[in-house]
Amino acid sequence: MILLKSEIVAFLIVFIILFDMHRNRTIRTGRNDRFITEMIVVYIIFLSISIVAHFAAEGLIETPSALTDLISTVHFNSIPVLLLFWLYYTGVNTLPRKNRLKVYLSAGTFAYILFLYQQIRSADNQSFFLIDSNNLLVRNRGFLILILVSCLECLLMFSIVSFNKKNLTNEKFVIYITAPVVMASSLVLFYYSGNHPLFTVSVAFLLLFNHLFRQREQLTKDGITNLPNTVAFDAEIERIFLKKSKKIVFVLDIDNFSAINQRYGITFGDKVLKHLSNFLLTVENVDAAYRLSSDRFGLVADGESYNTATSIVRQINKRCEKSWGIGLKDILISINTAIVMIPKHAGNTQEFKDSVDFAVTMLKSSNKLSAVIYNKKLFLSRQRKLDVETALRSAVYNDSHIVVEFQPIFDIETNRLCAAEALTRINDPSLGLIMPGEFIPIAETDGLITRISEIVLQKTCRFIKENESLVKKLNYISLNLSVEDLSVPHIATKLLGIIDSYEIDPSIIAFELTESMLLERMKESRAVLETFAQRDITIILDDFGVGYSNLNILAKMPFDVIKIDKSLLKNYDEDTDSLHIIADMLHRFKKKIVIEGVETKEHLHYSSRAGIEMVQGYYFSRPVDYLRFEDILEENFKADINSNSQTARSKKKNLGLRKALMNFAIPDR
Repeated sequence: MILLKSEIVAFLIVFIILFDMHRNRTIRTGRNDRFITEMIVVYIIFLSISIVAHFAAEGLIETPSALTDLISTVHFNSIPVLLLFWLYYTGVNTLPRKNRLKVYLSAGTFAYILFLYQQIRSADNQSFFLIDSNNLLVRNRGFLILILVSCLECLLMFSIVSFNKKNLTNEKFVIYITAPVVMASSLVLFYYSGNHPLFTVSVAFLLLFNHLFRQREQLTKDGITNLPNTVAFDAEIERIFLKKSKKIVFVLDIDNFSAINQRYGITFGDKVLKHLSNFLLTVENVDAAYRLSSDRFGLVADGESYNTATSIVRQINKRCEKSWGIGLKDILISINTAIVMIPKHAGNTQEFKDSVDFAVTMLKSSNKLSAVIYNKKLFLSRQRKLDVETALRSAVYNDSHIVVEFQPIFDIETNRLCAAEALTRINDPSLGLIMPGEFIPIAETDGLITRISEIVLQKTCRFIKENESLVKKLNYISLNLSVEDLSVPHIATKLLGIIDSYEIDPSIIAFELTESMLLERMKESRAVLETFAQRDITIILDDFGVGYSNLNILAKMPFDVIKIDKSLLKNYDEDTDSLHIIADMLHRFKKKIVIEGVETKEHLHYSSRAGIEMVQGYYFSRPVDYLRFEDILEENFKADINSNSQTARSKKKNLGLRKALMNFAIPDR
C-alpha cells in the first residue's frame, strides 16, 4: 500500500511538470528541454510497470504465476534502465565533449548486460528475484547485484559531474550532483527495506527540480538564437573569476547590423542572427557562445594562448568572407572582435567590463581593424585621460585648482629680466600637478579651453596689479591662446574686458599663437589680432621654425615678436648657419626674436652670435610660482637701481675729469 501511495504522489508530480511545460510551451524550445521530456516519458513507463507489477503481486489483477514473475522481473530491470537514461541525460547536459559520454554509457551498459546475463543463467535453476509474503524483495544475490549495478550507474553520473565541475555553474553543478547522491541513497534504503517508495518519489522530485532549473535557465536564454543571454554571460564571467580559471573572452559586434534590419526587415535580421549563432557553436576551441545584445555576441574559450585567440578569429573572418545564404538572399556581414584574456588582462569583473569597453571603443574608432586584443597600457592611458578630463572640469568650476607659473625671459645684451611667459598647470587634489601637454588637447576637444584662457588671464592680471611697480620694468607677460579661443564670438572683447577690469596697461600683456593655429582660422585670427594690436597688446608668433613656415603670415599678421622653437638648438654644433639665416630674415621683417630651450652656456653663445635679442630656458630659470617670481622681479629691480647708480657715478666722474683736463689745457694756450 505504501508503494502505491508513493506511485500516486510520483504521478501527481509528473502531471504538475507536464502541465507547467505545456503552459509555458518549453517542450519545443530546445534540445535540452527535449531530453527532460524524454526522461519524463521514461519515468512514466517506469511508474506504469511498477503499478502493474504491484497490482499483479497483490492479486488485484489475475495473472498466471509465470506472467507475474515476468512482470516483477521487468519491473526490477526497469530501475537500472531508468538510471541508464538518467546517465545519458546527465552527460548530455554537463559534458563539453560528447565523445566522452560514449565511454560512460558503454561502462553502464556493459554492467547492465552482465546483470542480464546473470538473470538468464539463473532462469532454469531458481528465480533471480525472490518476494516474501509481505511483497518485499528478499535480500538475495540477485537483489544485491541489482543494487550494485544501479549504484554503479549513479557513481558514473557522479563522476561525470565531478570531473566537469569547472565547466558548470554553481547552480547546475548542485542540481546534477544531487541526483546520483539521492538516488544511490534511496537504493541503499531499498536494499534494507525491500521496497522502493523512496526511490520512486525521489526520482519524481529530482525531475521536478530539473524542470524548475530548466525554467530558470529559460530566463537566461535568448529567445531568437536560443543562446544564453547577457545574464548568463555575466554569471559565467563571475564564475571564471571565482574559480580563478584562465579563459579567453571574445566580444563580437556585427558591423552596421541596423542597416540589414532597415533594408530587409527585422524578421530577416533575426534569421541572420540565428545563422550566425549556429555557426559560432561550431567554431573550434570555443566552449560557450552567448548573445549579449541585438548585434553583439560573446564567446568563451579555454586557456590564455594567443594562438588559440588567433585561430578563433581566423575561423570567424574566413566564414565572413563568404556570403550567407538566408532564404532567397545572399548577404555579406562583417564582424569586429574584441578579445580579453582572463586573468592576464583583468583581475575582477569590473576590470573585465572596462577592458571590453575599451577594446570595443578601439574597434569602433578604427576602420582598419577587425579584431583587437586588449592592451593594458593603452587602457591605462585612456583611464589617465578620463581622470585628467574629470580634473579639468573640476578646475573650470573651482579655479583655485588652476595654477599660473611664470618663466622669465632674459635680454641677452643686458643679461636682465625683460619679459615672462605665464604657463598654466592644474593642481588636482588626487592627480597632483597636470601639465598643459595633457589637459590642453582635452580642453580644446571639450570646449573648455576658452574658459581656462579667461581664468589664466584673470590670475595674470591680478598678479600684475599686485606687483605693478615691479612689472612695469618688463616688456610684457605673455599668455598662450588656442585656435578654439579665436573661434569664439567676441573673444577680443571678452579678453580686453578682463584686462580693463583690473585697470592695468594693456601693453604689458602679450598673447602667443602658433602658426598652425592661424592657418586654420586665418580670416578670424587676423581680425582678432588687429583688435589686440590697436590696444598696444604685444602679439607673439610661437613655435616658429617647426616644420613648414609660411612667410605670408609674417607679412600680413601684426606680430611684434617671433618665438623660435627650441628644436633649432638641438643640433647647433652640426648646423651653425640655420639660426643665423632665420634670425637675419626675421630682423628684415622688423621683428624682435625670442628663442626657447636655452639650457646651456653653448646655447646662449650660439643664440647671441645669431643676433637674437631674448632667450628663455632652464639655463636662466625654470617656470616658477608667483611668490618666487615676485622675488625674481625684486632682485631684477634692485639690480637695475644699482646699475643706474653706478652709471650716474660714472657719468659724474667723467664730467670732473673733463673739467680737470680743460684746466690743464688753458696755461698751455
